[in-house]
Amino acid sequence: MFPNFRGRDMSTLLRGPKVSSRHQSYTEAAKLIIDFGQKSDDVRKVVLGPISNFKGKTKKLKLRPNQSGVQVDVLANNQMQIIYLIGDTDKIVSALDNFAL
Repeated sequence: MFPNFRGRDMSTLLRGPKVSSRHQSYTEAAKLIIDFGQKSDDVRKVVLGPISNFKGKTKKLKLRPNQSGVQVDVLANNQMQIIYLIGDTDKIVSALDNFAL
């Protein structure tokens, strides 16, 4: 019913104690960040933010550290999604420095 992502379907990707259940939609590129957040011991919570359109076909991540974690802007395929990874800011930023989409 849902597309598989590394052996996990969408219903299990968005479940668990780390994922906020306010939003249920995410972009294709954001799947990797959600999966990273669920598997990382440094991340306590994954919060899905809004999806918006932008001009450009680049694939990249913008990391914006703050006091409680990291805001990750996932830019890919003319869409941008904001994901908040709540946890140890320094360890999350160092793990995502060389992360490729």
